Amino acid sequence: AQVPVSGEGVAPGWTALTADGLGGLKAAGTAAGQGQESRAAAEESRELLVVCVDEDAGTAVVRL
Repeated sequence: AQVPVSGEGVAPGWTALTADGLGGLKAAGTAAGQGQESRAAAEESRELLVVCVDEDAGTAVVRL
């Protein structure tokens, strides 16, 4: 599935992702533009296989 992503740290491979609060995903342990994340959000992350990332478009293709 192609999904919007925010922040940095989303790269191809198995990656821990969590909701970014903006309708997309972000790497666990990062905040969209703030560099911090609450413990509760970190506990809700899931390991997903990221197939590819388009940083210019702000999207990633993940295997659900």
